[in-house]
Amino acid sequence: MIYLSDVSLDFPCPYCPHKFHKTVGWAESNGSVICPICGRHIHPNTSELLSALQVARTALAKLRDGVKPEQAARQNQRPAGAGR
Repeated sequence: MIYLSDVSLDFPCPYCPHKFHKTVGWAESNGSVICPICGRHIHPNTSELLSALQVARTALAKLRDGVKPEQAARQNQRPAGAGR
C-alpha cells in the first residue's frame, strides 16, 4: 500500500545549488527546513504544498476506490447540470 506521508520530496535551496529530500509527512509537520549545506532556513510555500497534497490524496483515494484519475478529472470538468 502507498502512504502519501512516506513519499519523498525534493527541496531546492534558494541560497545554494543543493537539493535535499524530505518526506511528505515531514513537510506537513514542519514549517521550515535548514539546508544541510549552507545552513540557511528555507520556508517552503506551505499553501501551495498543502494544496498539491490534497490533490494527490484525492487521486489516491479514487484509485483505492477503483476510479482512474483520468476518469475523475473528466468527471470534475463536466459543466453543472450535465448528464453523467
